[in-house]
Amino acid sequence: MRRRLQTVALVAILALLVAIPTYVIATFDSTALPARLTTETEPSIGQVDVTEVQRSGSAQLFIDWRTPVVLSAPEWDGLVTDVLLEPRTRLTNGTAIVAIDGVRRIAVGAPTPWFRVLTTGDSGPDVRHLQDALDDLGYLETAVAKLGDWDSATAAAVQLLAADLGAEPTSEEVMFDPAWFVWLAPESTGALVASVHMEIAAPAPVVGEPLATGEPAATAIRAESSTLDLSGRSVWTITGSDDGSTLASAAEFDEGTASPQTVATVAAAIGAPDDSDRSEVPVQLSEPGATRVARVPPSAWIRTTDGEGCVWARSSPSEPWSAVRFGGYNGDLGVGVTDDQVVVDALAGDEVLLNADDVLEDVSCP
Repeated sequence: MRRRLQTVALVAILALLVAIPTYVIATFDSTALPARLTTETEPSIGQVDVTEVQRSGSAQLFIDWRTPVVLSAPEWDGLVTDVLLEPRTRLTNGTAIVAIDGVRRIAVGAPTPWFRVLTTGDSGPDVRHLQDALDDLGYLETAVAKLGDWDSATAAAVQLLAADLGAEPTSEEVMFDPAWFVWLAPESTGALVASVHMEIAAPAPVVGEPLATGEPAATAIRAESSTLDLSGRSVWTITGSDDGSTLASAAEFDEGTASPQTVATVAAAIGAPDDSDRSEVPVQLSEPGATRVARVPPSAWIRTTDGEGCVWARSSPSEPWSAVRFGGYNGDLGVGVTDDQVVVDALAGDEVLLNADDVLEDVSCP
């Protein structure tokens, strides 16, 4: 009886030893399935389509115009003997404006207008601004130190200037008369004159009276579109909606705001409005070249709460599925499309999972 029990026990032990490897092997094999996949639903698979598109659509340009530049008269006495400024003149340092009692008056730029007669012993910011102006006009040697103190070099330069303007000396001492200069504000330099408001034989304009009006200049352009995504930096060709004429090629925008070069180009093409500081212009925007995009079936895009998302993709049937960050919505191109070139390159030629919710245990995006 004892021998039979020993035999039964031995058989039981041998059976247990045989079963243990079988269990280990089965457990190992079950983990060989692709990670996160269930076995209950067949994967539905789509293909990533990489193509080139050229975006275009209608837009509205809102253009802000600067108030026309006005040159104002300094303190003058006498009679207008000649009008030297003409329309279409571009204002720069030294532009001849008018002659009062035979003395020419010129436009000169400075941070602030000159307000006093300057001569020996004077110093200050206005003397320094005069020295800068004399240097720019070619009367003062560039090597001379311009420290804001009236010196012999400044006196010699003023003497030359007075002679060129036709101003007769009023004393033995050299003096600068601020009435020789028509102040040109820094923002007015380079402005184009539209109209002149002086007449020969008329009394000299009084202080502050307008001498000339500049042409309006565009200061900013903002584009808005209901069909195009203008966020970020973008480059467009702008054509007129009415006649199809090109207003600007390679026009640069940042968050819908045009670059200074684009502002100048468009403003020159359309011209300023008659009586307004803002104009609205309907246009067509189109990309100068094609853009590579990746398209997936919309059901492949798993959207997250931040508006982004991912797709589950693989490069071949032997590869496991992996999540790829994918915006999935483009305001110009629709759902299931991205023009992010890093993502386009990563997904080119891949398969995507169309029923990830049913096939994967966890569809969380990275």
